[in-house]
Amino acid sequence: MNSSKPIWSEPPTYYEMRTHDTNVEGILSSLANGKSRIAVQNKSTLDLMISYSVYKACSLKWLIEVTPTLFSYAETLHLTQPLNFIIRRTIYNQFLGGESMEQCKATMARLKNNGIGVILALSAETDVKEQDVKEQDEQDKDRLSKGFNHKADEITRITKDCILSASAQPGSFVAVKVSALISPSLLQIVTDSLSQLYRSFEEHAGGQTMSQSQVCHVVVQHRGQVNVDENVLDIVHNCSYSEIDLVEFKHMLSLNRPAVLDLLSNVLTWQDKQDWVQMMRRLDEICSLAKSCGVKILIDAEQTYLQLAIDQAALVMEQRHNKLGACPTVYNTCMVAQISQVLQMLSNLPYW
Repeated sequence: MNSSKPIWSEPPTYYEMRTHDTNVEGILSSLANGKSRIAVQNKSTLDLMISYSVYKACSLKWLIEVTPTLFSYAETLHLTQPLNFIIRRTIYNQFLGGESMEQCKATMARLKNNGIGVILALSAETDVKEQDVKEQDEQDKDRLSKGFNHKADEITRITKDCILSASAQPGSFVAVKVSALISPSLLQIVTDSLSQLYRSFEEHAGGQTMSQSQVCHVVVQHRGQVNVDENVLDIVHNCSYSEIDLVEFKHMLSLNRPAVLDLLSNVLTWQDKQDWVQMMRRLDEICSLAKSCGVKILIDAEQTYLQLAIDQAALVMEQRHNKLGACPTVYNTCMVAQISQVLQMLSNLPYW
């Protein structure tokens, strides 16, 4: 298959993906819905049959599991070219807006004419690899950091191209994966550290508030070093409340503040802190360009063990680029959760 990373548009509506309605009555009922008609009104019967077949195939776990093996056999038998031909006329047409900016713009214009908006996204994200977490040699760490930064700068450039393409249709979205802009192992370290600090606060506060001196004690105890006192005092005394609850505590620990990064220096190296600053710079450039182009940014939710760090970056961007009385530019997203979990998450969001 083509090794280039295609730019894709999300499936237009939820209704088009309701493959669980396998009986004829259920399918016809879905198609009778006005919103569903927007998505399918200009498609032929053949197009709809192909769409249904693709979505149904994607729901077959066994087929997903054997697909890599099938591709390997196809390559061995020199059948890659005909396989690519089939895929481009079936699967690609369902999920991809195009393999170039020009193709994406044409797809966006066609969808816009049918009353459908798009979310452009670059198919680039990374996950934590075991060898990255276990890496101890400083030279190897430096090499990994340089490699991630080079790749992240290139992804930032391509994402900016996506934004320029999306600006052709006002109101379009571009989705961003933070894990593509920084080492995911660093995101995991930051998430673990923040999670431990939050738990320490909750254990000591017992659902109540704490004084500034009590908060200092909790943070210093977590940090485990005496020389953190100055940073802790700087962080806590900038708080406008004498009694601090969990929401305000999370607000205090914004990693956009140098003193907070220094606070985590027991788990973050100098290079880690520089990499975090570089990631924030990349994300800020992306959001700034999107705002100037009238494009909205969706910061995608990712694995739970990376999410607290991603939320930190997203909240800083929302604070910086979203203004009261104006249409928001930056939107954070969250993992699918039970209603009780969502309510808990909302109650813990810091005020800006």
